[in-house]
Amino acid sequence: MNVLDTSSSSSSSEEEELIMLRRPKIYRERKNHFQNYDDLDFFDRFRLTKRTVVSILNQIEPQIALPTNRGGCVKPMLQLLLTLRFYASGNMQISVADFIGISRPTACRIIKRVSTALASLTPRYIQMPATDAEMQRTAEEFYNIASFPRTTGAIDCTLVRIDSTGGNDAEIFRCRKDGVYGRYLLVGDSGYTIQKYLMTKLLETHTDAENLYNESIIRTRNTVERQYGVWKRRFPILKFGMRMKMENIMNIIAATAVLHNIVMK
Repeated sequence: MNVLDTSSSSSSSEEEELIMLRRPKIYRERKNHFQNYDDLDFFDRFRLTKRTVVSILNQIEPQIALPTNRGGCVKPMLQLLLTLRFYASGNMQISVADFIGISRPTACRIIKRVSTALASLTPRYIQMPATDAEMQRTAEEFYNIASFPRTTGAIDCTLVRIDSTGGNDAEIFRCRKDGVYGRYLLVGDSGYTIQKYLMTKLLETHTDAENLYNESIIRTRNTVERQYGVWKRRFPILKFGMRMKMENIMNIIAATAVLHNIVMK
């Protein structure tokens, strides 16, 4: 029994020693994916064209560029490509780290840094029509879909898969009530309550006019459902699941929405 105890203690000590040893820094080969892939292969892997990637980099480079080139720091373009690959593949961080040629901890820091920078572009690319001219133009575009009048937006919700963060704040939902009140409206499904600014489908219809109303509002509101589908197909990370802090998850959701709107423009 003593012999077994001694062996177990020795094995434990060896494991602790291995853990305490500092691993030598390894500089892996970093491939130039921007240059190595043609336009089609590049789009398949990063979900954006090279031209769009360059445009985005110009907007966030000051926020993600590191102050020094020492220690094999990762250039801004490579940081952006790594993050886009993470969004597009939905893989573990270690997989995208290997794809680029860096360590997993470095990849984790880069994804957080770039996602925060992209999320900061939200006011520029995610917004409701602000002026009367913008609202009128948007209302005309919605009217052309199914003749539903005075509509400036369609609202809905979608589920983004994440691992539970635990604790009292495991489920956090943010509701933004800012909007324009007046002659223009939003449209939603029957999960929402009818408001003076929000029209929804009727649960029961009894007249031809009510049937026509429902048909029109359903076709008009379907635009937002289609957008959610395109958004998630473009960035599968939204449906495959994320294992990280809630702050980082929220930035990734905002960042992918910004990227989606940039592409749609």
